[in-house]
Order: sequence, then structure tokens, then C-alpha cells
Amino acid sequence: MEYLIKNIEWLDEELGETEDDFIIFDCPGQIELYNSHPALGQLTEHLSRTQGFHLCGIYMLDAQFIEDTPKFFAGALSAMSAMVALEITHINILSKMDLVHQSERDLER
Repeated sequence: MEYLIKNIEWLDEELGETEDDFIIFDCPGQIELYNSHPALGQLTEHLSRTQGFHLCGIYMLDAQFIEDTPKFFAGALSAMSAMVALEITHINILSKMDLVHQSERDLER
């Protein structure tokens, strides 16, 4: 990630003209990149300021976390920490719902 930040001109050239396009940056699931390392925040700032991108972050959390309250709370706090660090619009998604026990599927609880 640091290499990309040091060579941000390369990314600008590769993106070129992106008018009316959607671009997806699939980032690794290493929470350190979002909570304690400044590189991804610098990238989002550069893309919005220099390229004029409208950014949205999507935080994927395994739905199995809802079966264990402390785990779910930790996952929710982790998602909020990433949202604050990146300072962009943010959507949280529970993934792998098919692996959640039937008794836990009542999310309204």
C-alpha cells in the first residue's frame, strides 16, 4: 500500500478518464489497514480531492458474529473505526447469512 501512495501518479494515469464509471477497489481484509495505518486514508483523500471521486466504503462482517454478542459488538466497533478513519460514506454488510443457525436469523432482536 505504501508503494502505491509513493507512486500515486501511476494510479492517476491508469484511472484516466473515468467519467460516469464505477470503479471497485477490493481491499484485503486486514483491519490494520483501515484502523491504524494511514495509507488507505491517504488514498481515499487523494481520490476524492484530486480525481473528484465520490467514494463509498463497504465493510463486510461475517453474519456468524451475531451468534455471539461480544463478537458482534467488537465487529460493529471495528466497522465504525474504519468508517471514522476513512472519512467516507460507509455501508455495513452481513455476509455468509447461510451459515447462521436458524434460531439466530431473527435480526430484529
